[in-house]
Amino acid sequence: MYDLTIIGNGIIGLLTAHNYIQIEPKAKIAVIGPFQKYNSATMASGAMINVMPEIDTISFGNDYFQKKIQIGLNSTNLWNNMFKKKIFNNKIKTADDTILYRQKKGPYYEKKAFEISKLNCKKNKKFSNKKINFFKNDQDYFTIKDEIAVDSNQLMHNLEKRLRKKVHFIDDYVKGLDTSNSNKNQKVITINGKVILSKKNLICCGYNSGKLMKSINKKSIQILSSIGDGFLVSNAKPFLSKIPSRSVIRTSNRGSSCGIHAVPLSDHKFYLGSTSNLSFNPLIEQQKYGSIEYILSCFKNEIFSKVNSFHIKNVRGFRPLSIDGMPAVGPLNNNTFVITGTFRDGLTNAPFYSNVFLEWIYKNNNKYSSIIEDWSPLREPISYGQQSNSIEEYIDTKLCGLLEHKSIGNKKISLVRNELYMEAKVIYKNLKTQKKIKSDFSVHPLILNLFK
Repeated sequence: MYDLTIIGNGIIGLLTAHNYIQIEPKAKIAVIGPFQKYNSATMASGAMINVMPEIDTISFGNDYFQKKIQIGLNSTNLWNNMFKKKIFNNKIKTADDTILYRQKKGPYYEKKAFEISKLNCKKNKKFSNKKINFFKNDQDYFTIKDEIAVDSNQLMHNLEKRLRKKVHFIDDYVKGLDTSNSNKNQKVITINGKVILSKKNLICCGYNSGKLMKSINKKSIQILSSIGDGFLVSNAKPFLSKIPSRSVIRTSNRGSSCGIHAVPLSDHKFYLGSTSNLSFNPLIEQQKYGSIEYILSCFKNEIFSKVNSFHIKNVRGFRPLSIDGMPAVGPLNNNTFVITGTFRDGLTNAPFYSNVFLEWIYKNNNKYSSIIEDWSPLREPISYGQQSNSIEEYIDTKLCGLLEHKSIGNKKISLVRNELYMEAKVIYKNLKTQKKIKSDFSVHPLILNLFK
């Protein structure tokens, strides 16, 4: 019998186990997940603890916008405190700040996102305009203070090593849960036939959380995936010796994707990412040549041209995303809690969500959970403001992507804008007839493309 069974051995699961042990040293905890961590969003990430570059023009209005900043700043402080207290080896932290840049002649969408990030950095005292000789005259940039990066592999190994003596790790996937006996033992059933008895359960296994949620309550919100492809680049000392020491170099999010980011891992190795391809079934999706080529060519053309000696290795992760774009965090019943749908913010906001879970366990305050009370996994999908907002953002992000990939020239912007407007109207018409959505319901612009 376990006091807590954590389904998912990513950063949220491991950090929650770590924090719970600090409060309850004698607690019996099981963590279930494949040791190889196939398609783990954390393990395949650039591991940026970033907030401001992720605040782009796609938002649900001021409320969601402010919540995202609040959660991110809270989590950044928690991460920095953990490193100050030496909870983690300092070698795990690979960057002390982030440099955000843009091409001055880039699409309007990117300029808008860049300026929004700059404005919020100034407002939250994260802005620095120190001169950096690395950048070209056709580029604009600024430094974001205290937005760090970590080596995700070292971080996970370090956490697992800390927990090995106190937590039972099970190398398996969960097939289902039997939570019918609400007052006593909950049964967690693995694919290999193990039955684990537990008082409380935490589901935080990324994209795979969706099926488990539905098996407990069919009314739980649908979870899909954003597939992220990136690269581990080695033999790259010529580049890393030229850039500011211990700094991430990145763009804002570009055209519904993650933009370009180079995250240092050592004096000769860095992470380069990343794509963002939404899918209802990521396991059948293949890599897209155009997306891969775009990342590599942008790095070569915008950041560093002498890349012939670089060695590259592809990495892939599945980021969980709910059908309305917001995280799914909260109880499914009296014994089972869910944390998923975190999209690109899972690692950054892991300390925050861990504290939300602990508040649920102890029911002693709502300092963290009150911020996300609308994000229940049992909610109906939340409308994205007005449909006109959704369509406008859909057009802007698609246009930005087409321009960034040089699929169209500036002369065709007006024509393509009109075509995309009609495309979005057709999608909404089909959704009303086929999916029976309400006439005034607005779909998140990134997700709208899935119904094309």
